[in-house]
Amino acid sequence: MSPQVVASEPALTPVQRRVAILIVSYEQPELLRDCLRSVLASVAGIAAFKAQICVVDNASNGIDVPRFQAEFPTVEFLKLAENRGFAGGNNAGWEHLAASDSPPDYLALLNPDTLVSPDWLTLLVDRLESAPEVAAAQPAILLHPETDRINTLGNDCHYLGFGLMRGYQESAATIPSHPCEIPSASGAAVLLRARVLREVGLFDERYFLYLEDTELGWKLRLAGYRIELVPLSRIYHRYVFQAPHRRYGYLERNRWWLLTAYYRWPTLLLLSPMLLAMECGQWGFAVQHGLVRQRLWAMRQLGNPRSWGAQAAARRHVQALRKVTDYELTRTFTATFSRTLLPGAVVQRLANPLLAGCWCIARRCLWW
Repeated sequence: MSPQVVASEPALTPVQRRVAILIVSYEQPELLRDCLRSVLASVAGIAAFKAQICVVDNASNGIDVPRFQAEFPTVEFLKLAENRGFAGGNNAGWEHLAASDSPPDYLALLNPDTLVSPDWLTLLVDRLESAPEVAAAQPAILLHPETDRINTLGNDCHYLGFGLMRGYQESAATIPSHPCEIPSASGAAVLLRARVLREVGLFDERYFLYLEDTELGWKLRLAGYRIELVPLSRIYHRYVFQAPHRRYGYLERNRWWLLTAYYRWPTLLLLSPMLLAMECGQWGFAVQHGLVRQRLWAMRQLGNPRSWGAQAAARRHVQALRKVTDYELTRTFTATFSRTLLPGAVVQRLANPLLAGCWCIARRCLWW
């Protein structure tokens, strides 16, 4: 008997591509309304791909979902029974979209307090269509109404687990003209390859908020994928920087979850002197800004034995995805904090040189 020949599935043409735009909302109905009008105008008449828009309402009190459905009949709305945070809200939307009869080929995450340029999505799709090694493409995110200033050109990843806005408050004239690699993408606006999400997953829902997009960036890099900025694609973010953060406890808890899930144990041992020094610095920061209670909350969360099983499972999951060494994972990581984000003399004159010097030595030792 001759062997059975199975025809390979034909590749999708660009016209057949399906792009889902996922917006997780919580309160602030006017911002959501402006965002939807902007997005709908940007995808109107596009023939290169089929776009669908899905809004996940995170148990808001101020958003009347039936009214929004009547106002935007082409938009799909999902209302959650409880607030699952940024991570959980996006996971719920992605699970819904992935289980549909026509699952998307690409998933665009977008904050509800953004406005988009007419070709923002087309440029992102074109980049992922032409670069199969790229799993995530981020537009240049500018501030609004200061549209000549940068909000972020992606997340810089500090080797001690911090996620930092790249280029914050710099002039838009400094934005590069060609796509370039970035350490991680901002969850405020990013296009993700759905095939990769089915392989690695979207967000770790335990994070709830803060560093969930940085964690996704580490996950994509660990799995061997590339993340890029597509600078000609532009969106505008009504962003207000707040420091110290009101949710400082989440930042510290999630930072340690990130470090202990992704680094190999020898890497954590190698970095232990700087991790200890940073702990001392964070306690000083917490005392200075009245955040001791939040920091203690983070320590209790990390020290609770009931959370250890979930963290061990998260580590097993991400380590099973590993296709690169820690040396390659950290290739684009930074060792310092920008003056715009942390302008203090202690950080700029003392901490930054120390952090940079230690990282230079650690990188020379990091061969695994």
